[in-house]
This record gives sequence, structure tokens and C-alpha cells, in this order.
Amino acid sequence: MEHDQMSLTERGLLRAVQAIRTYRVPLLTALISGLLAHGFAFTNKLLNADEIGALYAKGGGTDYGRWAIDSTKYLFPDASMPWIYGILSMLMFTAVVCLTIRFFRIRSPFLQGALAAVFLCFPGLTALYCYMFTSAPFAFSLLLAVLSVLLGCSDRWPLRVLGILLLTISLGIYQAYIAVAASYYLIRMIQMLLRDEREPREVFLFGLRALARMLPALLIYYGISRIALNALDVEYAYYGFSENSILRRVALAYNALLKTVTHGYFAYVPNMLSRLIHLLIGLFTAGWLGLWLLRHRREPARAGLLLLCLVLLPLSMNCVFLLANVEVIHSVVLYSFVCVYVLVAVVAECMEAPVAKPGRDLVLCGMLLICIVNIYFANKTYLKLYLQYENAYATYSSIITQVKMTEGFDENCKLAVLGKGSNLLYIPEELDTGDLAGPEQDLVNVYTRERLIRRFLGFDMPFASDEETSMLWADPRYAAMPAYPYPGSVQKIDDFIVVKLG
Repeated sequence: MEHDQMSLTERGLLRAVQAIRTYRVPLLTALISGLLAHGFAFTNKLLNADEIGALYAKGGGTDYGRWAIDSTKYLFPDASMPWIYGILSMLMFTAVVCLTIRFFRIRSPFLQGALAAVFLCFPGLTALYCYMFTSAPFAFSLLLAVLSVLLGCSDRWPLRVLGILLLTISLGIYQAYIAVAASYYLIRMIQMLLRDEREPREVFLFGLRALARMLPALLIYYGISRIALNALDVEYAYYGFSENSILRRVALAYNALLKTVTHGYFAYVPNMLSRLIHLLIGLFTAGWLGLWLLRHRREPARAGLLLLCLVLLPLSMNCVFLLANVEVIHSVVLYSFVCVYVLVAVVAECMEAPVAKPGRDLVLCGMLLICIVNIYFANKTYLKLYLQYENAYATYSSIITQVKMTEGFDENCKLAVLGKGSNLLYIPEELDTGDLAGPEQDLVNVYTRERLIRRFLGFDMPFASDEETSMLWADPRYAAMPAYPYPGSVQKIDDFIVVKLG
């Protein structure tokens, strides 16, 4: 069929097929590595405290600055469905990789494949899949942020305006991906300087224009946030803002990047092998950039601007430290660490003889080993979640059986599960996942255990209110009870079936 005889839908499908052919290497690599790393999470319902509570929701909304996340329910209904949301989010992360390759014009198919695998096996994505209820909206947010960068570099002003709109929506879903957009602009500036694509003055103006495209999105986002907060009569979550001085925040941003590699912060570098590989690739890349700066010392504008971009890159990647309280910054927030791998891939393609071939060998082999480490780490994480759920399910199944067998149990009773049972847990050292956000150290005693009992064990008995719980805590009959699982740990006190965990 001739192209001019095709319908609009047929033309769109044809372009999609052509894109799949063009990016077949990163597409295939991303899907294979993603399924190897996260397939278990897609085919099992794994839980942590937030996943239990947000089984039919999207998590924090306007009070967390995420005024657009609830609107994503029209694309991703409010039910945490691991298979469909796992696959959809993986496809969106794969699209992010393809857009990244296009934006930075990475030519080597092997570097394309390595970058795709690193993106899909990254521990930050493993952490996100521990919160499956929000995986699809967050993946959509990242996709919009990266699209905004591509559109922001367009020569056509309607596309640049659309880029600002997409970045605004991305921020309204999840604010942290502004770091990815900012870092992509900086890495593109570094690439233009290394390849001698433009004069330093033009590169500097490119950076100013990039800033001018992000600022309106930030201002619009903040304006909509204030309107939404006022309309709902709520305030931002109190713990979300940093009270440190600006210098302290900047120092924390740089320190976090360093400690991520050297001390395993956020579990992005989960073991010693991964740490050694990251250090080796990082030192080699830094050494080559240092030599480049020496060779171009007679071009102070070009060398100085490159050095400035390199110095600012860690700050752009960790810019969330400039606003947010350190206590709420975790593995899901700093997905922007993948920009390190983007920079390494860009530099590897810019290397010249005699270091070009050994440099690419080091990068490719290093990324392959990092992917293998991360695939094992992801599966270990999901195994931990699975065993913790089995532990909690078995514990509360036994407790419910004893509740039903308690003398005086009837339809007028309320259930009160009090205390924490430290003796009910078994967490093997082999399943240590470090600082990774997501896996609970203790699923039995989480704050959403009442919803665990209702939603996953199907026991919809009314629970004691906070005031009633406080009253029971002070009751001497409760104080005299032994801790579960010993005889007498489940008793009827007045109209309550009381379970003393510890």
C-alpha cells in the first residue's frame, strides 16, 4: 500500500514498527534484562507497609505536591495489579532508554544495549517495584520528563511549549524526575563540548535556554500546587522540607553521590564487586576527561565550561537535596543516578585513539557485570518480600484462628492487636538489602497491619479505635497478659478480643 493511501492510524502503526526496527537492540536488551530482574515481582503480589495501605490507591497526593497523580487513575485504575503495571511500567522505562539514545545520538549498538540493561536492572527501579501501586504513574512521569527535554531542544516553539507542559505534568505526578531532565541538559552540553559540535558561547546559551524552559514548568507546577492545597484546605506534608542552610544542602547533594558509590547509600551499588566496578569506570572516565581538559587548556572557554558542567552535574542529579528533608530521600527518589551511566556512555563514544577501544571495552564489560549484580540483587529483594509476606500471613492466620476460638467471641466484639512481636520474626542475614527502600524489616508489625488482616486474610472484624486502644493499654488485665504466642496472649476484655503481640 502506498504511503499516501494509508489512514492516520496505519501511518502511526508504520512509524511505530519503524521505531521498533531502529531501536531493536536496546528494546530487546531492556525487555530481557527487565524480566530477568523483575519477573518475580510481576507474577507475585509482594507487600510492604505502603503497598498494603495503597492497594486501591496511588499513595500521597496533593499534600505531597503530587496534584496530578490521582488523575492517572484514568490510565492506570486504582488497583495495584503487579503483572499489568509491571509490564506497562517496564515498557515505559524502555521507551525512556530509547529516547535517551536518540537524544544523545549514541551510535554503538553495544553501548545502546548496555545502557538499556543498566536502566532496567537499576536498584532504584527494584525499589519502585516494591511499591507496585505507584510504579506505572511514576514510570509515566519519568517518560514525560525525558520527552520534555527532547521537545525543549526543538527548533519549533509549539513543541517547546508542549515540552514545558509535559514537564509540569511530570512534576505534578512525581517531583523527583526534574533531576533527570536537568541532568540530561547538562550531559548534552558536555557532549557538545567534547564533540566540538558548537562553540562554547553557543553551548552556554543552550544551557540558559534549557534553564528558561525548566523554570516556567516549576513556577506553573508550584502555582497549581498552591491552588490545589487551598482548594482542599490542606498543607504540604510537614516533614518534606529541609531546614538546613543552602550550603549544607549543596554539601549533602555532593556527599550523597560520593557515598552512594563508596558506602552503598540507597543500595544502588549493592556489593563490593559492584563498588569496585563503579570506581574503576569512574576513575577511568575522570582520568580521560582530565586529559581532555589538559589538551584543551589553550581553549579556556571550552575547557572552563566543560569543567563547570561536570561540577554542576552531581548537584543537578541530586537537586532534591536542595528542598527535601534528608529523611524522606530514599532509593525511589534518586533514580537520576542512572545519569552517571549516560555520562559514561557519552564519554565512551567521544574517546579517541589510543584509549577509545580499551575504554569502550571497560565500559561495556563493567556495565555487563553491574547488570548481573543488579539482577541478582533484585531477585534477592523480591525473595525477601515474599518470605516476609509468608511470615506475616502465617502469623495472622494463626492469630485469627485463636480469636475465633476465644470464649465470648461474637458479632459485638472488636479486635485490638497491641504491641510488637519481635519474637515472631525471622530475617536471615543472607537477605540483607542494605539501604534499599521498599523491603520491610518487619512486616508483622507494620502500621497497616489492620488492613493486612482485612484485605489479605479476609477477616473484616471491626477494630478498636485509637481511644479504645489507649484505654486497653492502661488496663491492668492487659498488662498481666503474656505475649503472643503463649497461652493467654489472646483474651476477651470487656467487648474486645485483645491480642498482645509483645
